[in-house]
Amino acid sequence: MAYSCGSPLVAAALVRLRERHPAEGHAELAKRYRLGNVIFVASDVDLKTFAREHVPPTLDLAEQLLVYVSRRDRALGFSNLIAGASRIGKPDIADLTPRELDRLAVDVRFQVIDVSDVRGAHEMGGMKGHGYWYANEIISTDVTLSLRYPIPPAERCLVNMPGTRIWHIPDNYVDCLAVRLLERFPELKR
Repeated sequence: MAYSCGSPLVAAALVRLRERHPAEGHAELAKRYRLGNVIFVASDVDLKTFAREHVPPTLDLAEQLLVYVSRRDRALGFSNLIAGASRIGKPDIADLTPRELDRLAVDVRFQVIDVSDVRGAHEMGGMKGHGYWYANEIISTDVTLSLRYPIPPAERCLVNMPGTRIWHIPDNYVDCLAVRLLERFPELKR
C-alpha cells in the first residue's frame, strides 16, 4: 500500500521490479512475487506519469491495482496547484487522452474507488480530507479488506457509477459487507 507522498517511491519500485524480468508475463511474475492487491491511497503521483509508466508494470505484477481518490483532499488540491499537474489521489481525467482512458478502462483489475462522499471523518489533523483512509472506519475497512483479500469491488459491496469505471462505497456498505464476507468465507462465522 502506498499513501500520500510515499506513493512515488512505491510506484517507481514496482516499475524497477517489473524491469528485472522483461521476458516474463503476468502469470510468471505473480508466481514469483505473490503480490495480491497494490493500493494507492491519497497518492501524490502525477496522473499522466502514473497512467503511462506505472499502471502497466504494476498490473503485470499484481492481482489488482486499486486507487482511492477524493475530491475533498485539500492536500492533493494544493499539490495539484504547486505541480501544475493532476495527482492520482485527486485526479482530473481531462489530463488523460481518450486512448489512455480506454486503456485503463479495459482491465477490470484496475479499480478507482471515489471516497469523496463516504459519511464520517476524512481527516485526523493535518490538511482537510487527506487522512480519510485511517480516519474513516468505513474507508479503512475497505482498504484493510483489500490489503488482505483480492476481492473484486462488486463483491465488496461497492457500486459502480453508471457509465464509468469509478466505484463508490454505498451507505449500506458495512451491513452488506458483513453478509458477503460470511457467504464467501464461512470460516469467519463463530
